[in-house]
Amino acid sequence: MKKHFLLALISVVAFSCSSHEGDTTSETQEIKEEVVVETITETEDETGFIHTVFFWMDSTLTDEQISEFEAGMENLLNIESIYHGYYGPPAMTPREVVDNSYDYAFVVHFKSKQDQDLYQKDSLHLQFIADYKSYWTRIQIYDNLVNANSSH
Repeated sequence: MKKHFLLALISVVAFSCSSHEGDTTSETQEIKEEVVVETITETEDETGFIHTVFFWMDSTLTDEQISEFEAGMENLLNIESIYHGYYGPPAMTPREVVDNSYDYAFVVHFKSKQDQDLYQKDSLHLQFIADYKSYWTRIQIYDNLVNANSSH
């Protein structure tokens, strides 16, 4: 998403810096505005469903096993129905209301609940569970719908 905006911004800057015979200032401004409007339209977030998984890992895992688990999460992001995805450890923010007790969070966005349903049945997801379920001692999942009017 940011790449589209940056590309459009570069185009606008490049266009405004070059000289065009016959262009008036108002024509140049109109073209700039069209590029920006088109870019904003392209970068709208289509997230409709967020699936968040927290993992508490077995303390006896080796560094190699942890690396394998991370590679497994990275591989999950190849599932076609995922719109956006991220994973990582807690930020260790020192606030009383923040739970930093988990070891990894895996957060994926879907355009719809139906896409999330496809993810649940996907062979990569099922294989991840089979391969790594012995790596965690606890798992907690939160799913939420996204109000289309709430994105900024």
